[in-house]
Amino acid sequence: MKCTSNKIINTHWRLGFEQNFAEDLLNTVDSKINDLSNLSRMEIDPDSYGYFDRAEHAIGLGFVIIQNFITAMYVDYESNKATALEKGPAHSSGVSVAKVVNDAANYWKHNKEWSGDKGQNYRKRIETTFVCLGCSTSDDYPLSNIFTKICDSNQASFILLFKVILKWQKELQSNA
Repeated sequence: MKCTSNKIINTHWRLGFEQNFAEDLLNTVDSKINDLSNLSRMEIDPDSYGYFDRAEHAIGLGFVIIQNFITAMYVDYESNKATALEKGPAHSSGVSVAKVVNDAANYWKHNKEWSGDKGQNYRKRIETTFVCLGCSTSDDYPLSNIFTKICDSNQASFILLFKVILKWQKELQSNA
């Protein structure tokens, strides 16, 4: 019995750590995106200063931070990845928010590897998610586009998006 209660305590501590650390990092990413947005408003041609490219990378990092949290949750709750990604709140398109986050993070991490036939099935799956939300991976700033679509608000924020993922986590936990 003691081993089981220690596992529960350790798991609870680790999940709290994962959540708190993700929130800290996401606040930093949101702050950086806001700074870049403010700087871009002060320029006639903000794209020539690289503000949009830098924001795209910050958004990619935000998706990866949340993806890491998602992975920790479905592993700790011993859930099947594909099943877990279908759970929780969904975008108005019907695609689960967890799946959108996972595919957006994977796009950012792997899109440069997609030359030729390498990873075609993987690429098509991710592109399908983008298309379902009215975006395209061939847009100039695909992550910025999907970020604003998935947030469904005037204020795109990773902290607000993370609150949706916490609802997903509660559903996953209740089914564990």
